[in-house]
Amino acid sequence: IMLWLAAFLRKHPYKAPRKGLGAVEAVVTFVYDGVVKPILGPQARRFAPYLLTVFFFILVMNLLGLVVIFPGGANLTGNIAVTLVLSICTFIATNCFANKHYWKEIFWPDVPLMLKFPIPIMQIIEFFGIFTKPAALTVRLFANMMGGHMIVIVLTLLIFIFAAMGGAALGGATMIVSVLFSVFMLLIDVLVSFIQAYVFTMLSTVFIGLAQEEEEHEEKKHEEHEKALKAAASATVATK
Repeated sequence: IMLWLAAFLRKHPYKAPRKGLGAVEAVVTFVYDGVVKPILGPQARRFAPYLLTVFFFILVMNLLGLVVIFPGGANLTGNIAVTLVLSICTFIATNCFANKHYWKEIFWPDVPLMLKFPIPIMQIIEFFGIFTKPAALTVRLFANMMGGHMIVIVLTLLIFIFAAMGGAALGGATMIVSVLFSVFMLLIDVLVSFIQAYVFTMLSTVFIGLAQEEEEHEEKKHEEHEKALKAAASATVATK
């Protein structure tokens, strides 16, 4: 899909694609301009290829999992091994390309000395935080995608359970209800497929962005936060 879009833009650099190709370009623009660029800033072009790849890989796998005929049917993103590999990729992109300020905040964070020495309480918490982020990504995507498929499977099994218990009449009535609810759940899963791809990409972008922040940026944010607090305090005093 991406090669198709790239070939068109290379051949027609000043022409907007239409129909399906135009929809793909709109999604690429939405993810890049709405998520990657605002969070990563100058580093956006550096990490955009990975983040866009992750988004479209998860999206296509989610949608293929809803197709019951070839080449779909396999719920890959409902397999924790697949989501773990994706999370490890984000883990590598976050930590292998992190700057010095990121590692300083882990091994010597800006907290009172008693929390860092002689017992490294904050260092231990921050170090474990490195691994909890990809773990959260793994479980979030896996649980959400597996849950929808499990509900459809259970609704389908109810047809056979009630048919065995109450005969053809009860089985037929259960079949109608189960099929309607299954179709409803599959339609919801289409929406969830987009949402989960977006959420995974957004969280990956946030984690990478935190590893790319400079110390000056952190100090500027702290100063702005203090100014906001002072302004709020002044407004409160003036009101009283």
